[in-house]
Amino acid sequence: MTRSVKRTLLIMVLLLLTAALIMNKVATTQAAETTCVLPESGPWPACATGSENTTNAPTLPAVIDDDTCVIPETGRWPACATGGYRNPPPAVPDENCVIPSSGAWPDCATQGSTEKAESEAAAIFAFAMTPDKVQPGRQTVTLSWRTNADLVELYYQGTVTEFDGRDNSLTTEIDAGLYQSFVIVAHKGKSKVEATLNIYCAADSWFFNNPPEGCPVPADGSGVSAIQFFEHGIMRWHKNGDFQRIHVFYNDGTHDAFQDFWYEPAAEDSNPTLVPPEGLYKPMRGFGVLWSDPAVRSKLGWAITEEAGYSGHIQCTGPALYDLTCWGSTPNNQIIVWNNDTWWTIWNDSQ
Repeated sequence: MTRSVKRTLLIMVLLLLTAALIMNKVATTQAAETTCVLPESGPWPACATGSENTTNAPTLPAVIDDDTCVIPETGRWPACATGGYRNPPPAVPDENCVIPSSGAWPDCATQGSTEKAESEAAAIFAFAMTPDKVQPGRQTVTLSWRTNADLVELYYQGTVTEFDGRDNSLTTEIDAGLYQSFVIVAHKGKSKVEATLNIYCAADSWFFNNPPEGCPVPADGSGVSAIQFFEHGIMRWHKNGDFQRIHVFYNDGTHDAFQDFWYEPAAEDSNPTLVPPEGLYKPMRGFGVLWSDPAVRSKLGWAITEEAGYSGHIQCTGPALYDLTCWGSTPNNQIIVWNNDTWWTIWNDSQ
């Protein structure tokens, strides 16, 4: 073999070895790039930060508390999942780009998106009333709130008051029961958020056991009451100050409320031509006036007891005029509960 042929073969072997080394490096690099996985917790790997110094990378949260936070299958993670950092950074950051050990990443590492989401969105951190539970009626309370907002609106009793600053308080007079809550709306930039603070009364504000958390209207629902039981329902009359109404509860689950138009010295019997069957009764006075209506009479039938008077109570979870949800006592320690002309039931006072 001539010297020139040997030289040629040697050059070819060297070229083949060089090509093999290059292909192996490319394959290794591609494998490394395709196997870069962001962990669910802990520091980001070097393949994601473009740096061997992973100690400077932020730590991902182990648990995402925000139920509305959705991590997309591709693209950057949202700020809600990274505590304000948006990932992944460029595969190979600028060699002059330094990631700090704490705080937000610089624009060079995040492709220009370093702001925290919370710096853009309005938030309410606290909203409270002192005292936290009140007595029914008019009284003075102090409201306090803490936000990151530039403007706060307070809604109460159909009015709105504006406040500047993030932390503020207001001492004001309320009418517990008639108005059931406060609402604040915090504004920051183009975002806003609201919070509701319900007004709760002490349990002894109600005439019965295990009351609701709201405040009763009227504050003192005691008065003069009367009740009469029918074949197919109940009539209940109650007078508290100027409040005087008759509630009719039908056995089909419905009920109606009527103003009482009977006053002395009007005749007690409004239906003199009607004679009750043996063992049954005909309602008199205000009950009788209302029972004269054929629609009411056909649904109730004849009375099975005589009318009974007693000292009773009615309290509601809102203006009593609208019968939102009301509780009315009976002479046998039971309570009739009804709601806005839609349903009614009977409780034992121990419930």
